[in-house]
This record gives sequence, C-alpha cells and structure tokens, in this order.
Amino acid sequence: MVGKENKKEIQEEIQRKRIEKALEQGYKRRKEESQSIVKEFKFLEFDGWEEEQCA
Repeated sequence: MVGKENKKEIQEEIQRKRIEKALEQGYKRRKEESQSIVKEFKFLEFDGWEEEQCA
C-alpha cells in the first residue's frame, strides 16, 4: 500500500516538473515574441496622442 502511494506521489511530482518546464519554455518564447513586436513598433512616437486615439 505504501509503495503505491509513493509511486503515485513520484508520478505526480514528475508531471508537475514537466508542466513547470513547459510553462517556463512558453514564457521564454512569449518574451522573445513580445520583444520582437516592441522592436517593430519602436519607431512610433506617442507624444501628443490623445487617449482615445490609442484605444
């Protein structure tokens, strides 16, 4: 009985670590994507724009 519980806990921990790694990789890709988008629009100047024009 104890062996089955330990096996289940180990499997759950492995699954959690896989999910955490996948999330970390996804966050890194999103960061790179966001930085790329920022570079594309860096030339724009927003000084003097009204708030309604930005929405």
